[in-house]
Amino acid sequence: MKGRVTFKTSSGEKAVRFTVNALCDLEEASGLSVDELVQNLQTRPSLGLLRQLFAAGLSGAEERPVPLSEAGEILQEIGLERTGEIVGAAVAGGLGAETSEDPPKKPTAQGG
Repeated sequence: MKGRVTFKTSSGEKAVRFTVNALCDLEEASGLSVDELVQNLQTRPSLGLLRQLFAAGLSGAEERPVPLSEAGEILQEIGLERTGEIVGAAVAGGLGAETSEDPPKKPTAQGG
């Protein structure tokens, strides 16, 4: 599934995926656009922002709202660095930065 990043925790396998609904919920909760959120995370890292992004990604993968407290517990278990890697990979994949061995096909003109 596009943009889905899985990882292991003490309670089993978890996943993060940034669906349109998860990203819209995150924008509404934070008051920032996705671009602003990603830029802020890169230029002014914040534990609270990372937890919000992580919760949104968990919610997208699990197709249920994941409370910030639950996301924070998982974040604490796996660590800041690993969480950042997971969120970064999922955001890149979810926003279309996935690579493919087959380049997109160009439309061809028909008729004529």
